[in-house]
Amino acid sequence: MDFLTQLKNDFMWDLSYLRQLNPTDFENLVSHLFQAMGYRTRLTPVSKDGGVDIEASIDHVGLSHVWLIQAKRYSGNVGVKEVREYCSLKYREHVDGVIIVTTSGFTREAHEEAAKHNVKLIEGSLLVTMLDHYCPEQYPDSKQSAPETEISVNGETVIGRHHVMFEGSKVNLTLTPEHIFLEKQSTSLFSRKPELLKRLKVKDIVGFHQEANDIILVFGGSSFEIMKFTPLKLQAFISMLESLRPSYLRGETLMKLESSGREFVILTSRRFEVIGKKNELLLSINLKDIAGCEGGSAGAFRRKKLVILESKDGIIRHEVEVKDAGDWLNSVRNAIQGY
Repeated sequence: MDFLTQLKNDFMWDLSYLRQLNPTDFENLVSHLFQAMGYRTRLTPVSKDGGVDIEASIDHVGLSHVWLIQAKRYSGNVGVKEVREYCSLKYREHVDGVIIVTTSGFTREAHEEAAKHNVKLIEGSLLVTMLDHYCPEQYPDSKQSAPETEISVNGETVIGRHHVMFEGSKVNLTLTPEHIFLEKQSTSLFSRKPELLKRLKVKDIVGFHQEANDIILVFGGSSFEIMKFTPLKLQAFISMLESLRPSYLRGETLMKLESSGREFVILTSRRFEVIGKKNELLLSINLKDIAGCEGGSAGAFRRKKLVILESKDGIIRHEVEVKDAGDWLNSVRNAIQGY
């Protein structure tokens, strides 16, 4: 499975989302799932559950079944001790069976113990499959009605909406002619109002850079802010950003960007900067202060230090490691000529 296919799947039900739910919401979700399967369910009060989270029953003409369900929102596997404890619930009066539902898995010994008592086990991967089949409408994604956020309050026209990964989380990105809104859906199952993470001004965009499946957006001002996104629909996302170019090309523009594991090297129409992964400024030189530059390709990997000579109370020599020093040398010289 390639990366984008996995990302697309991530916007359906997934285990990371389920593990973020609080225990009460998780029990409500499991109850909702069994209702969608045709069962009547009853959540048991915590103080009186007797080891049971949910009672599920189904009635047909001449036949009825009652199941006791235990919902375990675990990250590690459920062991034989827990399964043995819940197996005893099966022998209560008027109980036909026991089901243990978890967001993780079960140990081999737990499977063997459950088989002895005909206890049904639903592990995380099966739970996700069942939710996708029976409850596709429940997951908070683009099929939900537009959330009530500052976008609707401001009355701005929406140009596009995209699902993106940002700082390790699934985020909804909404673009208007004036702003980019980043919203994170609430982890509470029954709360649809998202959390507004950021509101960015379109006019502050300096440019963007594509790196494999990632898009790196650079915002200007007295200091740069760099944001990396992994969009679900890469080409559509790029087209959306391209449509904004007339809005932000009037000022400082991005000419070249390189990302390493530790930092970003950035060249714009006004300055050369090196910025750390947490947006900390490591080096900043205005193009008018660059007295010269040196560099070139070396070795099989063509990696060498680019040397920038800054004229500031004398000549200050700055060395920056880049993938192709010769290419950077040409880009800096062209930027200085066009300044």
